[in-house]
Amino acid sequence: MNRFDAIVIGAGHNGLTCAGYLAMAGLKVLVLEQRDIVGGCVSTEELFPGYRFNTGALELVGIHGGPVVKDLELEKFGLTFIEMDPQIFAPFPDGKSLFFYKSVSKTAKEIERLSPHDAKAYVEYVDTWSEINSLIGMTMLIPPPPLRELILLAEGAEAEEVIRKLVTSAKQILEETFETEYLRAPIALLGPGAAALDPASVGTGLLAGWHSVFHQLGVKHAAGGNGMLCEAMARCVRHYGGIIRTNSIVKRVVIRDNTAVGVELSNGELIEGKIVVSSADPKQTFLQIVGPDHLDSNFVKKVEAIRSADGITLRIDAAVSELPRYTACPEGMAAESSVGPQLICPSIDYLEKAYREYRDGRPPEKPALWISTPSTTDPTLAPLGKHVLTIETRYSPYTLKNGKSWDQIREQEGEKIIDLVAEYAPNIHRSIEKIRVESPVDLEKRLMLNKSDYYHMHMTIDQLFSFRPILGYSGYKSPVKNLYLTGAGTHPGGSVTGFPGHNAAKVILEDLQPTPS
Repeated sequence: MNRFDAIVIGAGHNGLTCAGYLAMAGLKVLVLEQRDIVGGCVSTEELFPGYRFNTGALELVGIHGGPVVKDLELEKFGLTFIEMDPQIFAPFPDGKSLFFYKSVSKTAKEIERLSPHDAKAYVEYVDTWSEINSLIGMTMLIPPPPLRELILLAEGAEAEEVIRKLVTSAKQILEETFETEYLRAPIALLGPGAAALDPASVGTGLLAGWHSVFHQLGVKHAAGGNGMLCEAMARCVRHYGGIIRTNSIVKRVVIRDNTAVGVELSNGELIEGKIVVSSADPKQTFLQIVGPDHLDSNFVKKVEAIRSADGITLRIDAAVSELPRYTACPEGMAAESSVGPQLICPSIDYLEKAYREYRDGRPPEKPALWISTPSTTDPTLAPLGKHVLTIETRYSPYTLKNGKSWDQIREQEGEKIIDLVAEYAPNIHRSIEKIRVESPVDLEKRLMLNKSDYYHMHMTIDQLFSFRPILGYSGYKSPVKNLYLTGAGTHPGGSVTGFPGHNAAKVILEDLQPTPS
């Protein structure tokens, strides 16, 4: 039986981050990845000859707010970033549009064309949420404190306001802050919409302020595709002696006397490890890889009660001869409109209607859309003069309630989405040269991700901080000795930050320190 100090299940960005820190500390590390490439939801794949598409993470923001890139020496291992500015373009059906820039003042000036009130309100919104996010940021790189301690970090009336924002809905916050849908709708899509949540749901208020960090951290791509982030992480792991094995499916964690002692692969191979770290989602980790028989029945019930998305997106990847030409784009700004994500979401009511249809098991008649054209700023992703285009819906259900399967309606739904984009960019039909449409079921199979939920579990206040993944186990440990957790299902949650991997590694290294005599 092979023996390692640490076995990490999953080579997504959090698994690789954890493995990188452990390998740099001198541990003998093995990473096991079930796909044939590393990266998970942060990978870049050539879907058509010469055309490379980002999978999962279409832009990179949170990774710039922590120490992971510097600590793991990722630039030394080939990672470079490309800044996107403008950061966002939002066209509207009435022919108006809005650019968001890294500069708050430049963005406010742009908003002023549409609403002087909202221009001023936006500056105040960014200031307010920057303070709140700084407060929350104090907890990002440590095991999460109880929520009451987080609130105590604020003072007086400010603490009360923080509580109110955390427990209310994103819709409530956005409607009381801005007077027009030109601000409300794109910010709602960037927050709760991105995480497959209803903007009107209580507990989504925190996500209403996520967008403010775009101004602080910037919105970027990794040169060569976002998968280059994880490729650099993998080089770091290998440089420091770690081993990464792809096409390796972990069947179970081997447990003796309530202690993890290794893993068994699907081919029957046994690998011994002093510790095991799972970056799979909590339900998959405990209910499948560990198994209920090794866990207390009350703990199992809490894991079973974790709420997650029933699918998030239908995804279209297309090789195109030209970029979308939005009719709402101001003259002379066509190139700028394709730099960052292009958001189609006319109003919060529009987003809510799409969510209701999604929750009812129906593909929305008109979903909100998140469009990415990274070859605008990185021409290496496509042949000369050509481009890559990705469209993600919000929302598309995994489980259909109309008696049909995704195999039956996939192509029809893809055509519907292209027709919807054509309402804003009529050239889209003639520009498509090759296309692939993937349903939530297809994405689950390709990414080996339960119901294709990028976030592993809902990002509502009752499943964040000390409640993630469940109360009592937010510190990256589990009821099984020497079995640790990382990934989007642990604090601070989904998005590409590397924080769960960083934090899990720190806890593990502290636990491995000899106890003072």
